[in-house]
Amino acid sequence: GDPAADLYLLQGKLLALDLLRSLLESVSRHGQANERFVRGLRQHLCLALLRNCLSPIPTVFQNVCVIFSSLVLHFRSTLKSELGVFFPLVALRPLEKADQVQDSTLQLAALQMLRRVCQEPQALVDLFVNYDCDLDAANLFERTLLALAQIAQGLQAIPTTSGATKSQQANITWMVRSSALQCLVAAMRSLTKWARRGGKGRTSSMDAGGDAPGGEGAALTAVKNSTEETPQKSKEMEAGEAAAGEAPMSEAELFEASKAKKVTLEMGMTLFNSSPVKAVRRLQASGVIGPAPEDVAAFLKATSGLSMNMIGEYLGHHEDEEIAVMHAYVDSMAFVDEGFDAALRIFLAGFRLPGEAQKIDRLMEKFAERYCKDNPRAFKSADTAYILAYAVIMLNTDAHNVMVDHKMTRDDFIAMNVASTIDQEEMDAEFLGGIYDRITTNEIVLKDGTGGKEEGSGHRGRLAQIIRLAIPWGSRTEANLVSQESEIVLQRTKDLFQNKGEQGKVFHHASHVAHARPMLEAVGWQVLAAFSSCFEATDDTQQATLCLEVRSPRDRASATRRRRALAGHGG
Repeated sequence: GDPAADLYLLQGKLLALDLLRSLLESVSRHGQANERFVRGLRQHLCLALLRNCLSPIPTVFQNVCVIFSSLVLHFRSTLKSELGVFFPLVALRPLEKADQVQDSTLQLAALQMLRRVCQEPQALVDLFVNYDCDLDAANLFERTLLALAQIAQGLQAIPTTSGATKSQQANITWMVRSSALQCLVAAMRSLTKWARRGGKGRTSSMDAGGDAPGGEGAALTAVKNSTEETPQKSKEMEAGEAAAGEAPMSEAELFEASKAKKVTLEMGMTLFNSSPVKAVRRLQASGVIGPAPEDVAAFLKATSGLSMNMIGEYLGHHEDEEIAVMHAYVDSMAFVDEGFDAALRIFLAGFRLPGEAQKIDRLMEKFAERYCKDNPRAFKSADTAYILAYAVIMLNTDAHNVMVDHKMTRDDFIAMNVASTIDQEEMDAEFLGGIYDRITTNEIVLKDGTGGKEEGSGHRGRLAQIIRLAIPWGSRTEANLVSQESEIVLQRTKDLFQNKGEQGKVFHHASHVAHARPMLEAVGWQVLAAFSSCFEATDDTQQATLCLEVRSPRDRASATRRRRALAGHGG
């Protein structure tokens, strides 16, 4: 396009983003709670963020980061679902996927934004409680601090800056690592401040923050010494306690138990992708999955990150327990009024067919039975549906496998199925021809992947689809990104964010001092390793002083001597 016109459009975009930033930073507390204003943010600002958060232009992304930090600090309670989508995209991608970032300036912008968040104790603890302790959400707090620790230690690659000399790039690398270290220090200071406040009152995201002094493991010590009363619990928490029939748990204990359950689930998911039967039994023993086949079937359908290949292997297993789960899995599907090939697509959407013929046979037999139950007039016998299902899988492989030279024709497919009919059931040639046409033009994808809710049609499924469409920014220009996939992303996001049914996520305002303990348990060793590594490697007195803030008393004496030596050397 015309360079002058492109520059004019860019300047207009930057001005609009700057006005949005000014607007968000000037909104009063009353405005933050105004339903009409929040609805406008959800419907319009979120879409603007989505369009621009993938921009490789540093000035655009910097503005996006400032706007996003305002949303996290001031609107997180009303935009919980939306922030759960954007946080990995805006804050974590530049840190975790540095190879897909075109310029280190983007990393610096993300780090500057994260430092603002890390300086706010209430915001930091709210992130942990609402996302890391939620079984259906990403571990935003944990992933953020682990990514910061990796960068601070130099374990994460720093993207090169266009046009920078070798010495300039070295200086930029130092700035990125130093910024990551400062974010870690800010986070530890915030946890120290949270722990020392003794659970009295609630720190507002607009008031909290600052550089409260810390050191010598102050956060952990304060948590251990805390005996403050638990604040008033939500109705959900009270209902959970009543159902358990046990002594009431504090708010902190409930969230800590939820986090422990999530950790167990994540370990079980990892094991599932190598040994599914063992993983399911272990998760049942730990209480994460219920004992009934329906409970396991629901887990297989609803859990993201499970290998579709391993789900298929599990469902095809020959033991009675696994067969009962497979039956419950298929019976949970509804094929009423669905075309035969459409129903087969639904059936195969959540797993990959196993390699053994006997396993495939059991799955296809159960599918045919379920389809005929939901559509009693479709076939005279479930055996006919079973044979046709096999024929469709054969056709799908034949039509879309490049290694097959002689493809099955339409007449071949019709003749094969007419000859295979049972009980003199006549298969309509037009019906079979329609299946042939749809399968040959639209493949049933049987490749391995991760199944569960991220691939589904639910709320998180649509969010994950949006993220996957939005992710590849490294090899594209701004114009290509906006003109091609961005429009699809925008439309899908618009449908999602305007759906009032998606706005019912409960946001928990953290208020108990003991929340700091599981937060430190989740990231403590990695953060301490980062501080120790940076302290040992640095020749900068200021950086060494920052690292000393969280060193243990055991290390403090030797570390102090090293700092004095550095100071003397600098003098």
